[in-house]
Amino acid sequence: MIISLLLAFFSGGIGQGSYYVPVLVQFIFLYPVIYWIIKRYNKKGLIMIFLLNILYEIMKFSFGIKEETYRLLIFRYLFLFGWSTYIFHNNYLDTLKGKGKFILSFVMGIAFIILNSYLGYKSRLFNMWTSTSLMFCFYIIPVFLIIYNMIKERKNVILESIGKCSYHIFLFQMFYYEYCEARLRNLVSNNKVLLMLDFTICII
Repeated sequence: MIISLLLAFFSGGIGQGSYYVPVLVQFIFLYPVIYWIIKRYNKKGLIMIFLLNILYEIMKFSFGIKEETYRLLIFRYLFLFGWSTYIFHNNYLDTLKGKGKFILSFVMGIAFIILNSYLGYKSRLFNMWTSTSLMFCFYIIPVFLIIYNMIKERKNVILESIGKCSYHIFLFQMFYYEYCEARLRNLVSNNKVLLMLDFTICII
């Protein structure tokens, strides 16, 4: 029983977001390399990481990587980590320099989401876990920058507490979505109410 639980824990076995643990373990070993590349080569390093991310997406076809395995590998996040590190080294969080680039990035990301999620378009390259794929990064990073610049001078004890407890929330989510959420869904038919309950229960 204990062994099976440990295997499930490290292999992304149960519940929503259960792939976080194997991804975090890989991150510990991979991120120093990403950090060094960006610090050493700056924009050229970012382009290198972008191309590596694209190469990984191409290689998944060559090696026939299954979706279950794909979700557990960190390489689909290479550009997200690289771009975040690039922004940090270039003080983009404080100045929002290069607004035109971020607007273009946002438009590209939104266009991909609309095409893929609402208009029936299916990308041949980004065909697995598209909501966390390379193209989604183009949408989420500008959004993060805008929100950060809006709240960076403000203190919010509740949000800070939730942030510090995020790993505990994640662990509870695995249990909650595997064993509890389906039963609650039988009692609550309104999806909006159910979503709020999901958030509230997991955060508490």
